[in-house]
Amino acid sequence: MDIASSFRDITILLPNIISRNQEQKSATKKWTRMILKRLGRILDLGKSNPKLPAPLSDPQLEAARAALNDHKGVYCLDYIQRMEAFINTMKAQPRAFEADRIAVTLEKLASDYQRDFRLYARRQKSGKSPPRTEERWAHFARISEVLAQWIQRAQQTTPPPRMPGNLSKFDRQLRGFAEKYPDRVPSAPLEESPALTKLAQPRSQSKRPIKKEKKTSVAQAIVMADIV
Repeated sequence: MDIASSFRDITILLPNIISRNQEQKSATKKWTRMILKRLGRILDLGKSNPKLPAPLSDPQLEAARAALNDHKGVYCLDYIQRMEAFINTMKAQPRAFEADRIAVTLEKLASDYQRDFRLYARRQKSGKSPPRTEERWAHFARISEVLAQWIQRAQQTTPPPRMPGNLSKFDRQLRGFAEKYPDRVPSAPLEESPALTKLAQPRSQSKRPIKKEKKTSVAQAIVMADIV
């Protein structure tokens, strides 16, 4: 009975514990999922077996599970937090901006930035999340300025890096987002976004040389067959 009570008391505290850990960037999506899965099994067992200790059927446990689900939805897809951590890591690694590495560095930040503003727009449209706070918009603005700086640095690289096809619509998507949320996207990324789109290399283009080589090989085979 004491063990069951201790489990209940600890579980009730979990949402606050996870929230603090995630603010310190130490909790992970995988860990949160694991906790939710195991907690769900215990709660289901407590409901189906009346012989189990009463604390395992405490309504506060169900409330704790609901709170944990909320945390999973809000924090596990927190691109703002992820981008800030990535920016800080890259600033400590000057080589990340050298010609042979800047493509990977810029692609990571630009892709997460794109996912963030598109996800936010979808969630607002469906009513699945509250509006972003002014503090969060301030974080978004700072990340926007950094992204613009990195795009500028990429343009100065010789040869310019190639970006993946998923960024080929970045400029249009960002301008659409800026129209929906006036004064939220700084001018710098809007000015640099056409350059990022220009650097994007659609996947279909990268496959064309392979097709040409294949056709050439077939032609050579026919010629060789005629000679023989």
